[in-house]
Amino acid sequence: MKTIRFLLTIAIVMITMALYSQGVGINTDESDPDPSAILDVKSTSQGMLVPRMTVTQAFAISNPAEGLLVYATDVQSFLYFKSGTWNYLTSEFAQMVADKDFDTKITTGNGLDPDDDIIKFYSGDAQNESFRMVGSRIEPNGNSLFIGFESGKNTQSQTFNTAYGNNSLMMNTSGHNNVALGNLALYSNISGFYNTAVGISALFSNETGDGNTATGRGALHSNSTGNNNTATGTYSMNNNVSGGLNTANGFSALLSNTTGYENCGIGANSLYYNKSGSRNSTLGTNALLNNTSSNYNVAIGFNASFADTSGSYNVSAGSWSLENNINGHSNVAIGVKAASQGSYQSQVVAIG
Repeated sequence: MKTIRFLLTIAIVMITMALYSQGVGINTDESDPDPSAILDVKSTSQGMLVPRMTVTQAFAISNPAEGLLVYATDVQSFLYFKSGTWNYLTSEFAQMVADKDFDTKITTGNGLDPDDDIIKFYSGDAQNESFRMVGSRIEPNGNSLFIGFESGKNTQSQTFNTAYGNNSLMMNTSGHNNVALGNLALYSNISGFYNTAVGISALFSNETGDGNTATGRGALHSNSTGNNNTATGTYSMNNNVSGGLNTANGFSALLSNTTGYENCGIGANSLYYNKSGSRNSTLGTNALLNNTSSNYNVAIGFNASFADTSGSYNVSAGSWSLENNINGHSNVAIGVKAASQGSYQSQVVAIG
């Protein structure tokens, strides 16, 4: 019976519209509809309901008309169809901007406290925020912070890492307590921990090495498994692979070192060609520059022990001291150019 009444009402409305060529007014004051409206609904105590359905049901409507309006009950938002897609109807005071399935969104408040002032960002998880902005702070949901294209992309757990720069810490999966600042810094790190890389490509190849500090472009670039190295300066320890407990300070210091350990090279190009030599100490530009595999040398001063390649247990203190020694061993030279001429001398003491 109700259906018949409804159909009769619709028929009467259509006939009235056809006869008078004007809109329809629905009200309690018997006023005429506005001339510009096909339907004019008035009330001061009741609203008007549009069709209610879920987002999925709305998306399933066949060939929706431009401007079609529904209310999505599962996301509590109006949807309107425009330019071939459904859109969420918001206002300038909207508390949320979201994608179609609401798993990626930005919220500007909790809807309860008008002074919440917290912006929350959700990416792929509607329940757990990725990070939030509170005042001037950015607070990640967790204990790691990654900024930059694909920075920290593969990290799989809460790892206390901080990375800033494109592709920094990109390959990391389980390494923890690392700091990477600069494009490609700690790029290859997988499980290494307590590393600090500052500079483009610093510690780029590190995979499992721990406790390394690299400051400067390309510093410790090739290090893969070496531990507890400190390299400060552009290209310092650039080629180190597995050597550990080395200290390099200066442009290209210990640049060629691959497996040498417990070396200390301070000064530009100091221990430049060293590859496997260990427990050498230098202070000065070009000190022990050509050393490749010798051990237990001390060189202090510009060009000190410059030519040495395989001599061990030498001490040179003074610019150009033992400068031309190649493979002599157990020499002591103190003073500018002390014992600077000999190439293969051993067990020489020269002071002055």
